[in-house]
Amino acid sequence: MNKFTIVAAAFGFVHCMGVEVPEEYISDKYYASPTQVVSVSPSTSMSWTTLSQSLQIKFNNPMDAASLTVDTAGDCVTGNIRLRNNRDNFCPALTLKSLDKRNSILVATPSADLDPNTSYTVTVAGAVTDFRGTAFGSDQTFPFTTGIPSGQELRVVSVTAAAGTFAGDAVDITIVFSRALTNAGGAIKDDCNQVITLINPNTGNCYATVEYPSLLSLDTSGAPTYRIFHKQNAALPTTSQTLRIRQDAVDRFDITLGSDYTLTLP
Repeated sequence: MNKFTIVAAAFGFVHCMGVEVPEEYISDKYYASPTQVVSVSPSTSMSWTTLSQSLQIKFNNPMDAASLTVDTAGDCVTGNIRLRNNRDNFCPALTLKSLDKRNSILVATPSADLDPNTSYTVTVAGAVTDFRGTAFGSDQTFPFTTGIPSGQELRVVSVTAAAGTFAGDAVDITIVFSRALTNAGGAIKDDCNQVITLINPNTGNCYATVEYPSLLSLDTSGAPTYRIFHKQNAALPTTSQTLRIRQDAVDRFDITLGSDYTLTLP
């Protein structure tokens, strides 16, 4: 038995016993076959405290560094490591930050924070090659969905009633959300199921079922700022109203308000 075999066997035994052995001392014959991805981060199940995330890919073997290129152009084509936003069908540009442990751990950073509550797919292209010169051959994909960290919820930021609102024929209410709604509608309608509506606190009737049909308009052009205003000269039936925003108000990330928002104005 030659010296190399004895040394390799000794290191192999120590490695199998769970003792950390420097990568450069481990004989290549002790690496797994075939080469594969063993973990990808971010993941759906992780604790989403922030949307500022790095992409980490771990392989079970040392890799050919030259093949570990990332999508620096953000065109979903450049590079062998890519990240796709499935909601908006685009790829954020990536920057390669590090390659560790004989290139078996790759870390890259997206050009911007990830979107909340959004499906992404990490692609490891078939051209990625391990230390033996063996390519994956076909693309491997790893999907995940981002969470909704604190502060990323859909919420009502402020509600302001201009001076004189509900006095005579004046109505001017400004509502600011954390993000634009996708189901706000373009007008206050004769429907108590409307996402944004006014309720007469004395009768419980929703505008405009019996209260004052066709007198109010909802301006959504400044979203996420919305404005309810009086568009006809006519007396209003009460001096105050309850603004209600339904819990199913939703933004483009399919994040809902979660509970009804009510406020009596003015």
